[in-house]
Amino acid sequence: MSASTLPISPEPSGREGGREGIDLGGGSSGCCVWFEEDVYTGTTGCTTHACVVVSTCLCCGQHMLVLLCQSSPDVRSTDMWRIEHNPQRSDLLSHLLRSSRGVRSLYSCWCHDRLCSASVLQLRLRQEEKLRQGRSNDKKLKKTCSLFSAEQPSKQRNKPHTSSGPGEVLWSGEPLRVYQSQDPVLVPSLCWRRVNRKTSVQLHPDMQAARGTVLFVLNGKEHKVSPDRVPVDTRLVDYLRYHVHATGTKVMCREGGCGACIVVASAPDLDKGARRVFSVQACQLLVYACNDWEIQTIEYLGDRYSGYHRIQQALAGFYGTQCGYCSPGMCMTMYGETQRKGALTAQQVEEALDGNICRCTGYRPILDAFKSLALDATPKLKTQLADIEEAYKSKCPRTGELCAGKLSDGDCRGLTKPTAASDNCSSLNNSSVSYLPSIISSLFLSSEPTDLTADSRLGVSDSTARWFYPVSGKGVMNALRLATPQDNVLLVAGNTGSGVFKNDGPYTMFISLDKVPEMQKVTQTSTSLKVGARVPLSTCIDAFRAAASGPSSLRGYAHLNQIADHWQVVANTAVRNNGSWAGNLMLKNRHNDFPSDVFLTLSVCDATLLIGNAVTGKPEHLKVIDFPAYDMTKKVIVGMSIPPMPANTQIRTFKITPRAVNAHAYVNTAMRLPLNAEFMVTSTPTLLFGGLGGHFVSASKTEQFLVGKRLSEERVVQEAARRLADEAVPAVDPHQGSVEYRQSLVQSLFYKAVVSILRDRVSRELRSAGEKLKRGLNSGQQDFDANSDTWPIGQAIPKIESLIQVSGEAEYGDDVPLLPGELHGQFVVSHYADARIDRVDASQALSLPGVVDFVTAADIAGKNSYYAQGLSLLPKPDILFAVERTIYHSQPIGLVVAEDRDTAHAAAKLVTVSYSDIKKPVLHAKDALKHNRVRECVGGDGKPYEGIHLHASSMSADQIKMTHQIKGEMEVNTQYHFPMELVIARAIPIEDGYDIVCSTQFPNETQSAVAAVLNVPANSINLSVRRLGGAFGVKISRCNLAACAVAVAAAKTRRPVRVFMDLQTSMAAMGWREPYYATYDVTVDSTGKFKKVNVQMYSNTGHVDNESSIATAALALHNVYDSPVWKVVPKNLTTDCAANTWCRAPGHPESIAIVETIIEHVAAQLNMDPLAVREINLLPDSPDKGPNVFKNSILPLLKEKADIDRRKRRVAQFNKENRWRKRGLSVTPLRYDFPFIPYFRYTALVAIYAHDGTVAISHGGIEMGQGINTKVAQVAAAILGVPMDLIKIKPTNTVIGANSMVTGGSYGTDTVCHVSEL
Repeated sequence: MSASTLPISPEPSGREGGREGIDLGGGSSGCCVWFEEDVYTGTTGCTTHACVVVSTCLCCGQHMLVLLCQSSPDVRSTDMWRIEHNPQRSDLLSHLLRSSRGVRSLYSCWCHDRLCSASVLQLRLRQEEKLRQGRSNDKKLKKTCSLFSAEQPSKQRNKPHTSSGPGEVLWSGEPLRVYQSQDPVLVPSLCWRRVNRKTSVQLHPDMQAARGTVLFVLNGKEHKVSPDRVPVDTRLVDYLRYHVHATGTKVMCREGGCGACIVVASAPDLDKGARRVFSVQACQLLVYACNDWEIQTIEYLGDRYSGYHRIQQALAGFYGTQCGYCSPGMCMTMYGETQRKGALTAQQVEEALDGNICRCTGYRPILDAFKSLALDATPKLKTQLADIEEAYKSKCPRTGELCAGKLSDGDCRGLTKPTAASDNCSSLNNSSVSYLPSIISSLFLSSEPTDLTADSRLGVSDSTARWFYPVSGKGVMNALRLATPQDNVLLVAGNTGSGVFKNDGPYTMFISLDKVPEMQKVTQTSTSLKVGARVPLSTCIDAFRAAASGPSSLRGYAHLNQIADHWQVVANTAVRNNGSWAGNLMLKNRHNDFPSDVFLTLSVCDATLLIGNAVTGKPEHLKVIDFPAYDMTKKVIVGMSIPPMPANTQIRTFKITPRAVNAHAYVNTAMRLPLNAEFMVTSTPTLLFGGLGGHFVSASKTEQFLVGKRLSEERVVQEAARRLADEAVPAVDPHQGSVEYRQSLVQSLFYKAVVSILRDRVSRELRSAGEKLKRGLNSGQQDFDANSDTWPIGQAIPKIESLIQVSGEAEYGDDVPLLPGELHGQFVVSHYADARIDRVDASQALSLPGVVDFVTAADIAGKNSYYAQGLSLLPKPDILFAVERTIYHSQPIGLVVAEDRDTAHAAAKLVTVSYSDIKKPVLHAKDALKHNRVRECVGGDGKPYEGIHLHASSMSADQIKMTHQIKGEMEVNTQYHFPMELVIARAIPIEDGYDIVCSTQFPNETQSAVAAVLNVPANSINLSVRRLGGAFGVKISRCNLAACAVAVAAAKTRRPVRVFMDLQTSMAAMGWREPYYATYDVTVDSTGKFKKVNVQMYSNTGHVDNESSIATAALALHNVYDSPVWKVVPKNLTTDCAANTWCRAPGHPESIAIVETIIEHVAAQLNMDPLAVREINLLPDSPDKGPNVFKNSILPLLKEKADIDRRKRRVAQFNKENRWRKRGLSVTPLRYDFPFIPYFRYTALVAIYAHDGTVAISHGGIEMGQGINTKVAQVAAAILGVPMDLIKIKPTNTVIGANSMVTGGSYGTDTVCHVSEL
């Protein structure tokens, strides 16, 4: 672009909107921005002619310092320069300068206005050059731009001048130090003259592109991220997976709740002057918030090339993996906590894993693995760990010796002299100062205190948003001042709130608070505890405990121990490590109905907020209790102050949640009660409640009632509870539980607080009401017999994939690298369950840059159904893309395909669908019965199944008189399958059809469904599966939704397409476990023995009953029990829901729940022990059915080893002594019939290579955590008589595994092993 395109005009030609500007004409669409400039010009000797410009942007008022230089020919255009000097100005900002043959400078304004944001300007100093050569006659320019050579009189050197008049020397003689890379080079001294002028700069449209770079270290390597290739709102997990291809970091919920994406980070701790190391959720962390961070992923911890970390070895050696999808996150959580705290106790190990979900393994082996590394590990665990570490030793490729393992900092133990602390220290922990060049570090430094920290620091920007990196509170204010009414501003601390309110945004302005020192400080004084706004929750917890009971504890802060306990169950470890208390309050401010524990607890502590107002530039003080209604436009929380509490003040906080931790409260409360020695309320108390809705916080009427009342009086407590019920009326919110339930919780929690305060003043049997439930350490044991004669078959060994699972090397569907030109898809789903589709408008989505196409039913060449045959004898269509009318809420209408995942998701939200004839959906079983949506159950022969009708005998009239008739009904609700790996599908057009990668349990069914949708032969579809990250039934046929959709998209675009379904779409568009509804009519005698059992059971199958489990449930309902008369009638119900499907032991949990509810009902009715009712109804041994194993073997052994009778007596005694807290112990049998079903068939190929005798096996089963590959390898090793390390299991595909049945129901592993044996 010619320099003439960007003229510098001494005089403006006009003003517009209060800003001077110039119109270049010619239809230019660029931005014209005016700058006021102080120009300092001079020469740097014979090589460089330079002009330093001190500029003030009229848009934002920010100052900047720019060096415009004309370099010698030997300076390359790519050279980067950094300049340091002391210009005696306090308002200069740092700039990156680019030297070139011409005059080129990185000239940027930190203004929020996109039109004058960072751009590279080419400026010619032709007139100045003419002056230097004496060839110009422009007297005005000579007067204002006179140059002073380096040979000025010495009396002018190093003598600063404060005069700033035109033509006068401001300062001179300062050496100009130029840094190229890291080596300083002195340039001859300059003498500068100040000149005032105004400059108009026309920004060419091409120059309004992305700019700026964020730098951080990832796994020991420096990464530079800029908006031209990584969008400004990118999450770290997406950067790792799709930009770096570090796919060991998994992703599932994208809400910060599952722990699959945990990484370990080190960030500057501006309070302590060191670095803070912590585990963090990569799905919440914005990559542009990682400036100056150091990040380690599971790839850094250890792998098969460099050796495994002992954390990884422990998890694998203790059999702590099944599907393995959660294992990298588990390891990184433990690694992060050991770096943050040092060696852990067993209790700390359990607390650390409060945000890590494992769906399939179970936590006993996981906890045992990590507890073996704890300070207080049991001798048994330590011994087992030592054996594991010894077993994993191998030859080191660098030393040739036995591998000594890998240190936490990545160094090889064999090359490093071990020390006591060597394995507890990380490279992240050892660096007190990062070696990274910070993007916001000042490039013009001064030895004198300056006001450089007052800038707003625009770091990166693109056409959609800007990132600011201020380094002081004043800088935050400056950045906020730049926000326009159209801006959506996000003050970035941990961004953990994005997991709660996922629809907030998109944001156009990000302001990072990580570099603001005053926001990271924690200060204790005798009168207050002050905490900066950017202090994470975990640091607050430590500070609270220190103030309450530590060596530096303060008087009046003992209650902070209780607050710390409460915050310990807010979110989870990784969220608390990075999420700030102020960010939590901002969620409450934006969403008043958010049941914030932080808000309630700080309010009850009478905390005061310090708020910075960017408009007035003045601080504001506000009580936390008033914060939800406070207007925070262009304001920021700077910190808070917590005062001490008087000695006679009692504080109590509670929360009632679905889970003990990592869950929002149904109702939470914080109460402050000023009391005298007689428990009289001496002044107005504070009774705060959350979870009731945004309309309610404080029970002010009850508070006034309690003044002057004694809590020790029963009538006072009862009246207060009654007033609370009248005053604290919850809003209707299905997510928070029923109104009645939450209203009762308000009363119960008040009563709980009173009892906890009165303590010994209440009777012993009532005291448990005031206690919080405290869970002790988990423990478990496993005993099994081993027959070494059959080994390796039956030998207990870690899974053959366990080590690559714990290191993140195991490859799952979305871990496969993107192909060139590969597209990403996102479903557009319906908003109504039963409505006519009038119009689908994708024009706005298709106009979004990066969007390639929108795929609908019109693009389907074959059948518009993603259900082929499945396991149904009478399959019915399950529509892929809705046509004319929706069938269920969130039914896919189409698929947006785009160049990247984020664009596809953004575009899907822009597709608009118009509806009419919207009908109220039928969703529940009872509603379906009212609408007569009953369908016959189909049996294994394809005929209607009438159920079980068994009449062994009849009762006489006298016998009937001696019986009890018990009737009831029950519902077994639905269940989300919850695979850790969500459904992934890829379709790749190839020369003879399509390669399909899909997370499926049933490759044959997926192949058939895709072939039918595309209307191509089955041999055109090549499907392969390496492994699944859990399945549990949802990947039998529901995965075909994604597989068929990407196949249609690939056929249309002729490019590879992938869909990695997000959690929200997965839960809404695909069916779950079937909900059951049952009614029962049971007759028993006085001993509780069944005489007649009559059950009518219904399965809610969704909109189509292809995969109903009701027939299986009917057969399994009797469990281990006997009755002379059984009548079980199963029926299906269709509703306006997604088609429900098989889920882990389909039909069995439902039927067992029904019959066991009947047992409990009988026991309650007859006032009997439920176990006694179970025992009297156990099936007798019979020639036909064989012995009752539960009765003869399992139950007697369980009674003995679990000490059932003694524990039951202890439970009874405890319940007698405690009115409110109860214990229970139940023995519940579960029978799972396992007959061989002929259509469970599989194929296998065993290849033995002549080269070295190694073996490769591919079979028709699917490895999804159950260990099928390990067992197949064991069988093959035994049959072939070779070591297992000579055997490798290859991925399943539809060529070798053609026509293989679904892997499920516990049939796959044993059958595939048998096939491999043959």
